[in-house]
Amino acid sequence: MDNEGLMTVGELARRAGVTVRTIQFYDQKRLLSPTSMSASHQRLYSADDEAKLHRILVLKRLNLTLSEIRDATGESGADLELLAVRSRDALDAEWLKLLKGLSALRIIEGALASGCPIDWRRMSQEISRADAGVEARWDAGFRTEGEAPTFAREELMAWHVLVGDAVAAVSTGTAPGSDAGRELGRRYLKLGGAERAALGLEQMERAFSAPGHRAGAAPDHRVLQDRVMGFLQEAADAALQR
Repeated sequence: MDNEGLMTVGELARRAGVTVRTIQFYDQKRLLSPTSMSASHQRLYSADDEAKLHRILVLKRLNLTLSEIRDATGESGADLELLAVRSRDALDAEWLKLLKGLSALRIIEGALASGCPIDWRRMSQEISRADAGVEARWDAGFRTEGEAPTFAREELMAWHVLVGDAVAAVSTGTAPGSDAGRELGRRYLKLGGAERAALGLEQMERAFSAPGHRAGAAPDHRVLQDRVMGFLQEAADAALQR
């Protein structure tokens, strides 16, 4: 077979922005087989193989398992739309669960900060009421009574993903001016930058707050929040300078 125009595993990895180990893993899982082998037994990949690799990477972002990716034979827009809807529903449920968890955490922190004996019954009832409030605001697009929605769900989720990535970057010592830092900065700017972030944080504070819960009960959370927002602003400034 003529191997002209085919890529080695290293070349394919560079083109796709993944590691050689990743491609080897997909090969082992029967998701991506090489088109040919060289005389020296190197795996060689075609442009079609590269497209298959990118398809795998896209479907993984929809949280499909490897077996689900292997079985997902449809290639049409309608097939992809069905997968996207399913993934969105799963992320919706995960995001709502996170919001409830944060709301409950603030109630618990508030009870601990009061210095009073723990009243488990009262705490459980407050968390249940807070859950109902979070669900109601979620269904209404996170608007509080008498005001229009500030953030649509999609934007809230985009901020959530960005902040999660920024927390990981801060924890691993990523420099704001590095390539990875500037990419986070560009995403931050695309979502609206500091002004939009301030509105979002204010809205989240209202969404998470339970009746009677005093503000400022989670100083560690606030410190991390300030560090992350500072990192994103520095990263955005670095992105604008390039």
